[in-house]
Amino acid sequence: MSGLLRCAIRGKEVPDTPEERVRQKLAAFLVAECGVPKRNVSVEVDLRSLGLDATGRADLVVWNFKEGGTLRTPWLLAECKAPGALVPEAVEAQLARYLRGCAPKRVLATDGDALLLWERTEGEGGVSFRRAQDLPRYS
Repeated sequence: MSGLLRCAIRGKEVPDTPEERVRQKLAAFLVAECGVPKRNVSVEVDLRSLGLDATGRADLVVWNFKEGGTLRTPWLLAECKAPGALVPEAVEAQLARYLRGCAPKRVLATDGDALLLWERTEGEGGVSFRRAQDLPRYS
């Protein structure tokens, strides 16, 4: 693949790569199926802006400002991989790195076909993440 495609979130042309196609598919799903306002979705968010002492970027972040969320407590933090590149162990290690400094309600990884999802739970033992099956409607 080569060329450009239009990013619906950023409103600009971006390189057409397999990972970018997955990112666009996920963004469209979040807006159309989960009811996420497009204005609450950010693409390629610098990890330092999430309070992490790490380099790199989160592919998609859905902000949670309606519920008083902060930059460190997004509704969703998502990692997109090229089709066939979703290796659960590697993704879990990458997502665990994200969770060291921020506390999203959910973390997700997808390659466009498979989807891995975790939800934050809070209990007597503190904050933890458990595997989940479905993304809820944005509220």
